[in-house]
Amino acid sequence: MYYQINKLIGFNPEDGSLWALSEPGNLVTIPRFASLLLELLIKNNQKSLSRDFFMNELWENKGLVSSNNNLNNYISIIRRTLSSLGLDDIIKTIPRYGFSFDAKTIEIFDSERVELSEPPVELEEEQVIYKKTNSKFLLKIVISIILFWLITIVFIFLKYPQQNTQFNKVMPLGMIENCKVMGIWNGIPNNYNMNKVINGLSSLTESHVIDCKMKSTIYYYESISAKTPSVMERIKFVVQCPEILNNNMECKNFLNNEIIYESH
Repeated sequence: MYYQINKLIGFNPEDGSLWALSEPGNLVTIPRFASLLLELLIKNNQKSLSRDFFMNELWENKGLVSSNNNLNNYISIIRRTLSSLGLDDIIKTIPRYGFSFDAKTIEIFDSERVELSEPPVELEEEQVIYKKTNSKFLLKIVISIILFWLITIVFIFLKYPQQNTQFNKVMPLGMIENCKVMGIWNGIPNNYNMNKVINGLSSLTESHVIDCKMKSTIYYYESISAKTPSVMERIKFVVQCPEILNNNMECKNFLNNEIIYESH
């Protein structure tokens, strides 16, 4: 899992690495407690948080000794790092109280890799086990396809149970380089077009998470709903399955949940 902040910076809380989306190969790593602090700020975006809250969450609840100096030092590290990557003044100091994180958009990417492969076949056994190997491979392909549809159906039914009779259509939308794009209908007529899908995939293609240089099929689902009058939630579900050229098959699944705060 990793976060994208204001569509400018990526952050992986597991190893404390940050990077500019325009330069995904140049990673900057911050200390462990700075990483925990940044994730805490992200999870509480646009909330005013007290110093006591941070010290309890990061230190005292773990039996560690906290201090304002430690908190100030880690806040300073995060600010300098974000500034070096092109994001300034996103952490606000609240005098005599604490801090707030003021991101316009926070995107959460959760990616899975499903790998199906066949073990190498010894040359002297090739004629004997060819049929067995081929049947196992075909079985794994079928299982992979069934797994994809189960993930898609379960996700949509849980998110939109009241509309579960409408999510039964997959339609071809076009091509992005060598990727055939299929839209999963979200119940809203004429809601998909290639420009919208290309824009929706931009963060994944620009960070090279999705690669359309190879022949593959992309299944795309998107919905936008209002959580409050000023807060919108955009959900994207993307699956990329490369074309099978040999006894290897790999599909990538991406679930992106974006909270959009509208200013008035």
